[in-house]
Amino acid sequence: MILDEILKQKTKDLKLFTQKQIDELQEYIVEKNDKVFVNCLVRQKEIQISSKVKTAPEEVVRQLYLLKLRDEYGYPFENMALEVDVTMGSSSKKADIV
Repeated sequence: MILDEILKQKTKDLKLFTQKQIDELQEYIVEKNDKVFVNCLVRQKEIQISSKVKTAPEEVVRQLYLLKLRDEYGYPFENMALEVDVTMGSSSKKADIV
């Protein structure tokens, strides 16, 4: 399974997520020209998660959390946003999921 390679562990060891969520995310994985992309559930665009020189396991986990928020907490994807600027004191940071 390609997710095992990207995460460098077995997906069955991901106890926070159901097998159904892991299997569903696998359906959104696309391989093109030695690169691997996930079709983002919220942004509706392909996000690169792996190539010969780099992997982005954090994007896989973020997508799994989107599925968890939908399935277990009832939040629709339309009510979610990613990489949103949040002001914290005098500085600004990006929130992964809002």
